Amino acid sequence: GRRFAAQVQSAPAEPRRPAAAPRHIALFYDASGSAATRQRERELAFLQAWLARLGEVEVDLIAFRNDADPPQRFAIRRGDSAALRAAIEALPLDGASAYGALRPELAGDADVVLVIGDGLSNFGDGEPGWLAGERTPRLVFAHAARTVDAARLARWARRGGGQVLNLLAVDDNTAQARLERRPWVLQATQVLAGHCADLAPRAPQPAGSAFTLYGRCSADAELELRFGDGDGATVLRRFKPAAGTLLDTARGAFVERLWATARIADLDDRPQRDRDAIVALSKTYGVVTRDTSLLVLDRIEDYLRYGVEPREADLVAQYRARRDLAPKPPSDDASRTAHRSLVRDAWTKFRDWHEHEHAWLDSLLAPAAELEVLRWQGTPALAGDKAALDQARALAKRTAALGKRRPAAAGDAPQRA
Repeated sequence: GRRFAAQVQSAPAEPRRPAAAPRHIALFYDASGSAATRQRERELAFLQAWLARLGEVEVDLIAFRNDADPPQRFAIRRGDSAALRAAIEALPLDGASAYGALRPELAGDADVVLVIGDGLSNFGDGEPGWLAGERTPRLVFAHAARTVDAARLARWARRGGGQVLNLLAVDDNTAQARLERRPWVLQATQVLAGHCADLAPRAPQPAGSAFTLYGRCSADAELELRFGDGDGATVLRRFKPAAGTLLDTARGAFVERLWATARIADLDDRPQRDRDAIVALSKTYGVVTRDTSLLVLDRIEDYLRYGVEPREADLVAQYRARRDLAPKPPSDDASRTAHRSLVRDAWTKFRDWHEHEHAWLDSLLAPAAELEVLRWQGTPALAGDKAALDQARALAKRTAALGKRRPAAAGDAPQRA
């Protein structure tokens, strides 16, 4: 199949109605040590203004650090959230943070899950457990932090069909307006006919009035994209990739690079990143990522050194020919086998050396034993201990006799004066 880039109209035909006001909010509050660097007053002002607008709602406060505390229930009546604010202000801010502690069961039957935190998860490798679906509560990440893992918060929000509010960039009215509606997203991509591969970006994915999909499909392929907000509004778009205009080589290469960028974003969005696949795509299509950097390659030797295939037609054949002639680096299995062989040889030499007698070593030890006897003889504590002195002299004689009797073994080191 051919690579394609297809832009489809994705906006709903009519303005969406605001979502129903929540009756139950699960508020996960990051109370780790890094919370002290956030502008908590801005966060609390936003929360207080939103709850005042809602009026009547139940809020479960779930503070978390390396683990989540049990929920505390607060009943907001006539918009009064003073007790909730006081409880948040009283939280001790210390320790590490583990966003894997944000588990759906802690939220119960909440309509909205609000997570206030900077995304700096530094304890364990877990992640929030919400995935986009019909029964997923509205998921919102909010923060007023200068130091923030924005990419991680965005990934978690996408996976849960939610959104991120940077409270340093929007005022309360704008933030509350965004909270009234779920994000408009690509919910699913379905192949109705033919065959397609490497479709990117994958669902769920934020969508505006237009959405661009990339991939590779057979000539008879037909695709259907479903857009929606999870509150009932849905738009279906069908198209046949082969019906588009065939681009020339230069513009086609640009489309392939756009596809690679979207594909890398998908791979980078997963909890377990496939770094090797990301680097391979980056090198092949010239996309800069956090695992690679921009190289200026002038000579064919530079392309060979970094394993990057040139784009110029006159260099490609030369690159491939010289690459095929270059010695292959050892595989991981071959490296492990060679390492085991070195360890085995070293151990064999060590064992064999200790199993043989070495006259030169005995001849060095015998004088040392005699000196030790003389030292004992001059020690007041042993001067009157005839049995100890006799034992020391016998040991010295036996050691000296061994040095005279044992022939030098092959491979013994020469003596040095």
